[in-house]
Amino acid sequence: MSFALPRLCAFALAFVSTASLSAEAAPVNEAAEPAAQEASKDQRTPRPSVSLAEDSERADRSKSLGVADLSPSDDVKLALSGYVQAGIGFRYRGEAVPRDRWETAFTGQAGLLFKASVVEVFRATVHTILTSRALEAVTGVEALDFEGDGAIDGIETRTKRFPASLLERATIAYRPLPEFGAEAGVMLIPFTVQLQSPSFALMFPSRAAPSETFVSGSDVGAMIDSDVAEGILTASAGVYQGESLGLTLEALSPRGVVIAGRVDLQPFGRFQFGEGDPFRGPFRLGVGGGALVRPASLYDKTGYEATSMLDVRAAASLRLAYQGLYLGIEYLYRRQSDELSSRPLVAHGAYSQASLFLRLSTQVALEPVARVGFVVLDQAFDARTVGFTEAGLSLYPAAQADRPDRFRLTLQYLGERRFTENEEAHGGIASARVLF
Repeated sequence: MSFALPRLCAFALAFVSTASLSAEAAPVNEAAEPAAQEASKDQRTPRPSVSLAEDSERADRSKSLGVADLSPSDDVKLALSGYVQAGIGFRYRGEAVPRDRWETAFTGQAGLLFKASVVEVFRATVHTILTSRALEAVTGVEALDFEGDGAIDGIETRTKRFPASLLERATIAYRPLPEFGAEAGVMLIPFTVQLQSPSFALMFPSRAAPSETFVSGSDVGAMIDSDVAEGILTASAGVYQGESLGLTLEALSPRGVVIAGRVDLQPFGRFQFGEGDPFRGPFRLGVGGGALVRPASLYDKTGYEATSMLDVRAAASLRLAYQGLYLGIEYLYRRQSDELSSRPLVAHGAYSQASLFLRLSTQVALEPVARVGFVVLDQAFDARTVGFTEAGLSLYPAAQADRPDRFRLTLQYLGERRFTENEEAHGGIASARVLF
């Protein structure tokens, strides 16, 4: 107890100091359009002054507890923003067993974004997602001996469900020049055009199924990026751990990094933040492509190398936007070969999505959205084709805000058809999202 008390006090002091720092920093919305951010700079309230006596006293308390001084400083800027999303959905599969034929679920998640800068060229960003989805973990295992002969007749496991939290981004960025920067930490690999947008800035409540098939979730790594002529040409290259790729042989552990890069050309200027065109900007056109390669060794349970593999993936995209209209098309390809099997794992897919942001008045806007796509899996041996159809309507009842999409209500249809198995599923989602 005597050891834990100073640690607890130190933690409490650090928490209070950080809270006061966030309250005194000028609020900047991470999700805001750059133009909206510039407009809000003149409206920030000045930081309350802290007397030298208070600052000195706080520093003395921190040093006495063995923790760093977290007192406010003019060199430190901290911004907090986030979002909340909630919804209800259903799915019907006519060919499924009676238990799985009808499925309904409530969904909910919240995201918090922290951005801090100590000096002008260094910045730290954290994007964490708290979701209603639960993770089921094994909390106990017991061997069963039904006959009392000492032989194990079965295994009983005890599980418990825990709320899940996801870390989409936690990076430290260094940008000495507007045209060049470097970043390291947890991030989405910017391999596809959709993975360049965070989850709260998507046209639909979720990412396109073909995109999720090829790269899913965040990864850990480092990258450098370049921005030429104010977004006309952008490029990035990085090295990543590869956890978001999946697709490894069973019972084998891969060892090898992912090398990825992407180039985008936007001759009429950069696109707005995220997908869609809620600010109804001028004409923009973008073409781009990405590639990643992962040479890796695969080890068995004994720790010895069983084989080696080469994973190659590519993406090409085309998009345009004009006065509320947004159209995006993307093609994806994947090929994984190894020395153990005689055939590679090949897959390809594509999707297209479109939206039209219509202002009904200064306060209300509507946005019809649609998306279609397909994926061909295991193309080299036993090809299976899956098609996806999505359509919906989004309502923006607070379109007069600093960004029109700050509050969004969406009704969405989801359709999936497995052409090879001749199976299909239909569903719908009603969701609401608020940015703050």
